[in-house]
Amino acid sequence: MNGKERIRTALSHSEPDRVPVWELGFHNAVARQIMGREILHTVGGGATTLAVLQANAQGRASRQATIARVVHDTMTFTAHMGYDMVRVRPTDFLTPFAFGSGNWSPNVLLDVTIEQVADDAWRISHRAGFWSLYRYNAETETLADADDSIKQGGIEVLRRYVEVLEQRRIDLTLSPIQDALNGIRQAVEHPAASEIFVLGWGDVCYPGAAAHVAVFLEAMVLAPDLVRRYMEVTTEGIVALVRAQAELGVDGITGGNDWAFKTGPMFSVRHLRQFVAPYLKRIVDEAHRCGLPYIKHGDGDLRTHLPVLIEEVGIDGLHAIEPDANMDIVALKRQYGDRVALLGNLDCDLLARGTPQQIEAQVRHLMREVAPGGGYVFSTSNSVLMDVPIENLRAMLDAARRYGTYPICY
Repeated sequence: MNGKERIRTALSHSEPDRVPVWELGFHNAVARQIMGREILHTVGGGATTLAVLQANAQGRASRQATIARVVHDTMTFTAHMGYDMVRVRPTDFLTPFAFGSGNWSPNVLLDVTIEQVADDAWRISHRAGFWSLYRYNAETETLADADDSIKQGGIEVLRRYVEVLEQRRIDLTLSPIQDALNGIRQAVEHPAASEIFVLGWGDVCYPGAAAHVAVFLEAMVLAPDLVRRYMEVTTEGIVALVRAQAELGVDGITGGNDWAFKTGPMFSVRHLRQFVAPYLKRIVDEAHRCGLPYIKHGDGDLRTHLPVLIEEVGIDGLHAIEPDANMDIVALKRQYGDRVALLGNLDCDLLARGTPQQIEAQVRHLMREVAPGGGYVFSTSNSVLMDVPIENLRAMLDAARRYGTYPICY
């Protein structure tokens, strides 16, 4: 089987020739070591996001060139590693106000000014008075959303922001969005894509990665109608974006919006049902109408939210299932394995700091306890991080292919 076939078989809860292997993200620093050259992986850390931000500041030609490079690097690297699946998120290619790591809708504020205001800082501003500040740490290659106008102004600025969004019709023909969608087209048409399952993107626009997330959570209690208005207007754009990616030929859709810490979710099940699940269901339903499976990524402890995601929203797959966030993948397999495919669970900290022998043992455990019967895609519990030794990565991948061949009978 090739990667497309393996992923499709696993998501249908059947056994392919071997357990599929993938990574949601792969830090550029580790990719550079492997490839022996500079790499800009689409989910490769702040260096990629900074390159996109700077390209957008320079104009359309620079943006188009950077998109082409990121897509080529990502697809080439994915094929080199022998991964079965790759995620390409079109919104990662653009830099609107409060972009929150790509978790935004096409009716967001794209007509912005981008200024470098310090050696490590960039300010993104809009003529309506909205702004956000991003800081880059070269040592760790991280780009952080440090501050923004909603964080400073609170719910009233959020209200004004929603009002502006409601005035902006969804227009996928705008040149920035066309450029971003062209990145999806380039991924789907890349020679490696004939054997790799290409995931597009679509998720609710919960601003979990934005500086103003605390204001948004406060608004859930103090201004619930405002939050519903925000979710309504942004979800309309995401549904259109999912449809556009389906037409370009992606194999599936994933959501990459985080709602939880290791100690538990950022909001209650009541608020999940009130403000998030109905809108996520629209996105999932659109993916299904297009014949595409939907995989939900979520860091942290999501145990209380899983019944809603699986039974009410109808997701097809769940990633990343962090073991140090009380996410017991063996228990989840027993409870939900007939309804949702499970992806991930190899502890990122173990991969970075453990021994090759410890990593091999954990991979073997996952293959023995989770893989039988299908419905499992192997990966880390988030992504390959900056401090992962190459020998540990090699041990993980070798073990995944050694112990993940069906039938699993050791």
